Formats: sequence, structure tokens, C-alpha cells
Amino acid sequence: MTALRAPAGSPTTATTTTAPTLTTDERLAVSGRATVLLDVLMGLSVVAGLSWVATMAAGPAPLWWTGGYLLLVVTMAALWVARRVLESRSGRPARPLVIAFAALALLGIFVSDGPGSWPLFAMALLALGASFRPRTGVVLVLAVLGAQLALFLVTGRSVATTLAEVASTAYIFGFFLVLAWLVAEHANQRERIAALLAEVRRGHAAEVELVLADERSRSARDLHDGLGHRLSVMSMSLQFAERMRERDPDRAWDQVSAARTQAGEALTTMRRWVRALSPVRVEGATTAQALDAIAESFRGTGLDVSVHAADVAALQDRGLTLFVHRFVQEGLTNALRHGAATRVDVECAATGGALVLRVCDDGTPGSVQRAAPSSGFGLRSLGERAGDLGGSVTAAWSTSGLVLSAHLPLAEEQRAS
Repeated sequence: MTALRAPAGSPTTATTTTAPTLTTDERLAVSGRATVLLDVLMGLSVVAGLSWVATMAAGPAPLWWTGGYLLLVVTMAALWVARRVLESRSGRPARPLVIAFAALALLGIFVSDGPGSWPLFAMALLALGASFRPRTGVVLVLAVLGAQLALFLVTGRSVATTLAEVASTAYIFGFFLVLAWLVAEHANQRERIAALLAEVRRGHAAEVELVLADERSRSARDLHDGLGHRLSVMSMSLQFAERMRERDPDRAWDQVSAARTQAGEALTTMRRWVRALSPVRVEGATTAQALDAIAESFRGTGLDVSVHAADVAALQDRGLTLFVHRFVQEGLTNALRHGAATRVDVECAATGGALVLRVCDDGTPGSVQRAAPSSGFGLRSLGERAGDLGGSVTAAWSTSGLVLSAHLPLAEEQRAS
């Protein structure tokens, strides 16, 4: 089904240059289920029309009259199918086909004034609401009522009978009109919500790219300052040894020995980076198992990591789980890169209606970022994510080292561990 428009004046119709929009594929995906339901309703309406054809054939109606109504029902069914195919290919309303469909539905009301024609007329109102505006259906209903009123007056029916018939028709078609309006409004709201969701997803993808870019930049700086410095010292030592190997072999060999030492330290640093940055697979693991797997990836770097984690029921929630994993990884990475830490304690528990996380290390303020830990990009990002979950993140120095803490509120059903 194509995009439905809300009535003029509805808040959802206001658009700006920054309003979220859907692509054609996204719009068709959103309306897929509604399309199937409308197709089912159309099938039932065609069955009702064919049943009325059978009723007409069994009655006193002329054969040509019955055949004409049968042709009308079959043509309307064909127009509906053609409209559906055309809209699925182009992603735009097939308005000429909708107009033709509504015209035949209007004709059917006068050709066969019976209950079999009402469902098809209701489908015409729904189609008009989908392709134009729901108020277009009001025009169609008023046209039917006006024509019915004029026909009854011309044929000499009494005023009382005419008013009763018109009131009955207005009630039935008014019901269909309100139904069409509600369907159009609901579809418009669904598309609006889907557009906002698509915008959020695109923003999240952009945020991920920014986070990755910042992480790459930070890693590049750390590699340059650490590994790059050692490689530069190695190169200078070997160049000096090459120049002095004839004049002062002892000093040359001292420089070779120093270069070898730097090479060993550079290799150790590189192994730490590879172990720390390697992705950890924790799918299907319990809370304790997942955090221990993350800790294990850092233990090979020389860190002594201890994990104390309860299997909190809240961590079945994907958002909380991702935050916990990200928090622990950031805390361990921070201790490894900047704090010269040798031991880290990781704690995770549900206490007092909140999920409490702590990463405590025995490092020292070895850099500006380490001295003011809350200013780091990683911790700022964690703070924002915690805020989205209704919690907070803090970083502070204690007598034993740096302590990163996170407090996240738990719902009542999540507090059991």
C-alpha cells in the first residue's frame, strides 16, 4: 500500500526540510501487513458482490442487468489488482486507477441498491483515503446521498420515505467513511513512526562511524607515542651501531643490545594491543561467563583481572547487556593504555534496585586523560549511553587507583538475580 496522508490540518502533515523521510523500499516494507489485510478485505468484498449477483440472477432482474453488474464487479477486482501491481513497482499512488475504481463503486450503488454493493463502496472509500485525502471520501458520500435524494424525489416517493432512506444510507456510508479515515490516519502514523525509526538508525550508524573514527585516531596516537617511539629508538641505535662498528665495536654492540631490548618491548606492546582489541564472542554466555571472557582477552597483556559478577536477570535485555560489555571493555582498555596498571577488579551486581558496575585498577595518572578520566571520549560516550538508560557513570581516584562506576536503575521484574 502506498503512503497514506492524514487530513489537512493534522499535526502529522506538517513537514520541514529536516523531517524524516522513508525510501520507497522502506515505505513498502512498513505498509506490507496493512496491504495484505486490505487485499483480504477486497477479496471478501468481491465475494459479497458475486453473492449479490447470484441473488439478482435468482430474482426478477433481467439477465442483461445481472450480467452488467457481474461485469462491474469483475472490472473492479481487476482494477484493484492492477493498482496494487503498479503501486508496488513505482512506489507511488496509482490515482487514475483509484478514480476509476471509485467511479465503478458509485455506479454499483445505483445499479444494484443492495447490501452486496456496500462492501465494494467501502473499499472505494479506503482506496481514496490511501491515494488522496480522507476528505475525498466525504465528497463521494455526499454525491451518493445527493443523487439518492434527487432520484427519490423525482420518482415521487414521499418526503418521509425519502428522508428515512437517505438517513439510512448516510448512517451506513458514514460508518464506512469514518473507518476509512481511521485507516488512513493509522497508516500515516505508522509511516511517521517508521520514518523516525529509520532516522534514528541512520543517526546511530553515523554515531558508530564517528566512534570508530575517534577510536582509530586515539589508537593511532597511542601507537605513535608508544610503539612508534620504540621503533624510532631501535632505528637510531642500529644506525649508530652501523657507523661505529669499525671504530668502536664495543659501543656498537651496546647499541645493538639496546635495539634488541627495544624490539622485545615493542613486540610485547604489539601483542597487548592485538589481545586487547580482538573481538570477544560472548553470545549465549551468562553474565559471569561473558565478563570473564572479556577479562581473559586482557589477561594475556599482563593484567591480572578478577571478575565478580552475578547473573542479573536484567542482562537478558540487549541494551543493558551491550552497555555492560562496553563499560568493562572501556575500563580494562583505559587501565591497559594509560594507567600502567597490573591488577583490575571487575564487579557487577544488582543492589538496591539498581545495576551496579565497578572497574577498579591499581594504575597511576600517567597522562592528562588519565589524570582527568571523565574527560576521555570513551567515558563520555559511556556516560551518554548510561543517561539514555536512566543511569550514570562516574570516574574517580581512590587510594588504590582509578575506580569507574556505573549505576543503572532496574525495573521491578529485573531485580531478581
